[in-house]
Amino acid sequence: MKAERDILSKVIHPFIVQLRYSFQTKSKLYLILDFVNGGHLFFHLYRQGIFSEDQARVYTVEIVSAVSHIRQEKAGISTQSEP
Repeated sequence: MKAERDILSKVIHPFIVQLRYSFQTKSKLYLILDFVNGGHLFFHLYRQGIFSEDQARVYTVEIVSAVSHIRQEKAGISTQSEP
């Protein structure tokens, strides 16, 4: 979870919710993220039942864009931390 927190705290991307704050108890890590009303993909899928091919393309591109950005950020974090 620490790795997720570290990555989210550094990533700025339009398809990734911004991490604002985090704190930890003995057994849990809490992440305070921006609220995006209706921004959960499952919400839209549940409401519609099935996406059209065009909608699926848009969501697929958004997901691929976000994951690619995170992978690049993670690679940058790993490379920067090495001596």
